[in-house]
Amino acid sequence: IEPVNGSAINAAGGNPAGPVDGTPFWLDWLEKHGPVAALGSSDNHNGRQDTEAFGDIGLPTTVVYAQDLTQPAILAGIRAGRMFIDLGAGYGNLVDFCVKAATGEACMGGQLKLSAGSVRIETKLRLERGGELAVLDGAKILATRKIGVGEPPTVSLDGVVDPGRIARTSGQQPDTAQSPAFSIDLAPGRHILRLVISQEGRPVLLSNAVLVEVE
Repeated sequence: IEPVNGSAINAAGGNPAGPVDGTPFWLDWLEKHGPVAALGSSDNHNGRQDTEAFGDIGLPTTVVYAQDLTQPAILAGIRAGRMFIDLGAGYGNLVDFCVKAATGEACMGGQLKLSAGSVRIETKLRLERGGELAVLDGAKILATRKIGVGEPPTVSLDGVVDPGRIARTSGQQPDTAQSPAFSIDLAPGRHILRLVISQEGRPVLLSNAVLVEVE
């Protein structure tokens, strides 16, 4: 499901909230039908458009966790919900999280069935410019945390190295100082746990969800 459409946001004056926000439709589907991944698209119909605005190619961007850069691996990452949406936060950001309980765990895009609702949400973030983190259950905010500006990743250059591999590997590492954990008690029922990172009051990074069923 595409809750973020760049051309629609551009037509609405650049505001991703309001009538062009497809998040309520996505959340409603998750509640009624179960897991489905969310992605963002520029919906660009003019490849030469270069206005640095929503609707340009790459605004927004869907960032996919894939085993490699082949089409099958990228599609597998999309189907598994292993991706987040960047609404203009820029390069060098990572968004991921896992939900852990005594009887199991699931990471972004996954599902978890529990007999009791005590969980620990462990975020895995790298935020180049920091921001305001919100942990949500559907549309309800469970917790917030101010995240400071991140430190650039450092890597060792000892020995023979592949610069491309170093860049990819270092860029995939979360910043532990920017990755808080939260202990949450969930009532019986279905819960749609997700992350939103905002900067200057506007959402810029959106995670996919972990669907938790508590008996």
